[in-house]
Amino acid sequence: MIKKFRLYLLLIILTEVISFVGWLIPEIGAVGFFAVAVVALLFSVEKLEYGLLFLFAELFIGSKGYLFSYEYEGALFSARIALFLVVMSAWLGKIILDWMDISKAPKIDFEPWMAKSKEFMQQDLWSVSKKITGQTKEASVKVKVKPSVYFYFGLFFLAITWSIVNGILRHNGFNNVFFDFNAWVYFAVIFPFAYIIKNYHKEKLEKFLHSLFIVFAAGITWLSIKTMILFYLFSHDISHGIDKIYKWVRDTGV
Repeated sequence: MIKKFRLYLLLIILTEVISFVGWLIPEIGAVGFFAVAVVALLFSVEKLEYGLLFLFAELFIGSKGYLFSYEYEGALFSARIALFLVVMSAWLGKIILDWMDISKAPKIDFEPWMAKSKEFMQQDLWSVSKKITGQTKEASVKVKVKPSVYFYFGLFFLAITWSIVNGILRHNGFNNVFFDFNAWVYFAVIFPFAYIIKNYHKEKLEKFLHSLFIVFAAGITWLSIKTMILFYLFSHDISHGIDKIYKWVRDTGV
């Protein structure tokens, strides 16, 4: 655990140093943006949990997600958006491959369905439902159906979709609409997380959660160290380079 903690902490510090250099030299910042995206993609394709570790590490240490960024036609895209797209793409790819794999594809057995259909055709609807449930007509009326969690998530994403449509209908620019709703879309990370929980055995899942905790601990540790360093720099009369550090912290939001 200590070795992993040190490794993650050093990687976080190295990332922040490169971010500062990239802020000073925009060309390096652009290279850093694509390097982070490509590395995260390669790791995500290999193992989806690695991509999630990248994504959550950035969330833990960054407030706005602009540790690295890339500007295209006036729009500034953050590393957070890139990591999200990478992880979601890797997850969708694995879902598609699972469906293409015949051994993992859902098997449909038509015989029970045909038997039920024949029984339904021979008897009236109520007698069949009574036979299956064993309930009386009066008791069945009192049965309450509890909405699934997917129902609530469906309403949630429906509200997000409507907000996008509403923003477009009100003639807002693409940049305003996109950067207003993209933070809400981050809730979709729950799907790759659910994929890991569903497909990984207990030991592998525990290992992933353990690694995630270490990433969190390393991120919090670095934020504490960084806060103390910035507190010292800004509370003392240090004029050389302090303005650049301030602007970097302000622009990157870390």
